[in-house]
Amino acid sequence: MSTVAELELWPKPSPPPSSISPSRLPGSTYESTKALLEVLKLNHERWHVFYDDNGRHNHISHHVLAVWAMGAHKDIISMGYKKNEHMMKPRRSSPEPITQENFNDHLGDHSYYDAYLRFFTEELRSKGPSSTLEEYIFSPKVNFGTISKHGDHPSMLSRFVAALMHALIHVGYGAEFGLPGMFVQGLAMAAGSRSGSNQILPPALFRDIDLLRENSRYVGLKSLQSTANASYGNGNDGQGPNSFMDVFSSNEVPNQPAPTSTPSLNLAAPRLAAVVSALSGGADPRTNVTAKNVHAFDVIARIINDPNVRPQKTGLQMIYGSVLEECGDAIYRYASEWSPDVSSVSAKIEELQWTAALLYAVSGFRQLEGGEFNADFLAMHFVTSALFLPSLAVYLSVPSQILLLRSHFVVCLTWWVAIGKAHLDIPAFFAADTAHPGPSGTRPTVNKRALPAPQSPIAINPNPWTYIIQQAITHPDDHVPKLLRALMHFSVLYGEREAGFFGGTELRDADKIDGTLFIRAAGLTVERLTREFREVPDEQVYWDRKTYIPGAPHGSY
Repeated sequence: MSTVAELELWPKPSPPPSSISPSRLPGSTYESTKALLEVLKLNHERWHVFYDDNGRHNHISHHVLAVWAMGAHKDIISMGYKKNEHMMKPRRSSPEPITQENFNDHLGDHSYYDAYLRFFTEELRSKGPSSTLEEYIFSPKVNFGTISKHGDHPSMLSRFVAALMHALIHVGYGAEFGLPGMFVQGLAMAAGSRSGSNQILPPALFRDIDLLRENSRYVGLKSLQSTANASYGNGNDGQGPNSFMDVFSSNEVPNQPAPTSTPSLNLAAPRLAAVVSALSGGADPRTNVTAKNVHAFDVIARIINDPNVRPQKTGLQMIYGSVLEECGDAIYRYASEWSPDVSSVSAKIEELQWTAALLYAVSGFRQLEGGEFNADFLAMHFVTSALFLPSLAVYLSVPSQILLLRSHFVVCLTWWVAIGKAHLDIPAFFAADTAHPGPSGTRPTVNKRALPAPQSPIAINPNPWTYIIQQAITHPDDHVPKLLRALMHFSVLYGEREAGFFGGTELRDADKIDGTLFIRAAGLTVERLTREFREVPDEQVYWDRKTYIPGAPHGSY
């Protein structure tokens, strides 16, 4: 029997798997890559993925991968490990191994992290990343199809997006950089997380997706799952730094159906159309009426306009759960009106990335005393998780891609309601002088013949992202490079979008939204998080923790 040691967990990072995955900035060297891999290996061997009994997450790998991708010096990468090492909890042996038979029985128990880590390492080695994700996160069996010895459903998708989607982010790094170690850590993290979102990820969702999954076998929907597993694991020696990603022959997210000339498509297409229509909240398929393509902004508008969808309590330990209890059904119903279909996965990923940035940045605009930006710690995770959707989608069948996007959307909406359902003053946000941020202190000296004029603000700060990148790489808080890297990538993809593009949506003043959203969000974040502090915050967490609830005290979670 093969051993887990035969799987190389930490090869040299691979190129991005999709054309809409983040690109890398110049600056990486042999020495910086060596430092990166040393940190990743050391962190894997020594430390638990949860650094305390409250389930707070070990972010060392997130930090060093983000700054390495932006070209950080090796010393910055090394410090990303050293500054957090004192907080970590040792990785210790579990009470017993995890097997197929007892997989459900120890979910949520942090003492079984090592056992789940070893279990998923062997699963990844033998089955490949695509089949492992499909089987242990997105299948009906590991959600509501089985029970533990205690009578509980495993609810693995709920665990995957638990605690602000940290397991999704962790596995997303594995998908983007081709690192099996991030896959197995992230899956073990999901297994150790609580399943608190079943109300917005109910059994009905999996039944609908299962219908799509069944029909997709007959209509020939494109999936890279079988392609990936043909080259990864069985029959593949796994050698070479890019072997994890060499399975992909295309740089696009797989969302296109087979040609309509396929005989089986002609038989199954009406049934598939009915399923997709049902998933999208469409009209009765028997009427042959095409449902309106509901945009994510439409859903936000409907939630804003529903006075019954609102937070009931404050405090991190209760806000999410109370919203689920009081209005989770309504949020699920609104989110169900939005759904990707077999031809729109890429477009729906774009909607989610705009939505994440909008809910983080516009919600916090001039929210604090004196008009300061509220850089909310929870809302920031909407953005950092949305970055990985394209890379994860490459590994999944189309039905599982739909589950991924639906779950990301409904979790973001629920958290946004839980932290206050902030007023979105879109006109004020885009009218503000924030589209060209730069340093406020000493300015660099430029060539005396610089364009357009040597002393002009534009010559001194010709591309505001260069300043943002510098702040991202060197900031001591590990979430800062993650967020700013995501916003920078979204600006690359969508920065040229002009005002008016979203005017057809139901969101009030959406016609004012343009591609400067991302640089504005980045500049406001940097301004807030580089402010003067009387003392370094506990655990170097610089973010705001007030929520958007009027009157809530600062640090209320």
